[in-house]
Amino acid sequence: MARVTCGLGLPKYGREIVRPSSAGANSDVDALAPAAREGLLPKLHYVLSILGLALFMIGLHGVAMGSATVLFAVIGSLTIVAGFLVFVWIVFRARIA
Repeated sequence: MARVTCGLGLPKYGREIVRPSSAGANSDVDALAPAAREGLLPKLHYVLSILGLALFMIGLHGVAMGSATVLFAVIGSLTIVAGFLVFVWIVFRARIA
């Protein structure tokens, strides 16, 4: 078992979390629903989120600079909302299964 100190790292202020030493960042030990990351839907969520973020940032920059790229901000925000909906679908599908 490995001990990880949170907070300031001082025993007086921090609290200790005990985790198995073999558990990595992608381990099933830390996942609440490990089956949720399998399949096409998580990949679709990832693509929609990254694409929406890029389009929204381009549109936001255009709005700040006074350019006519408001359409990018609208399309980007709708793409991000679509990514949210896919995420909700993934969560409820994993909870029901």
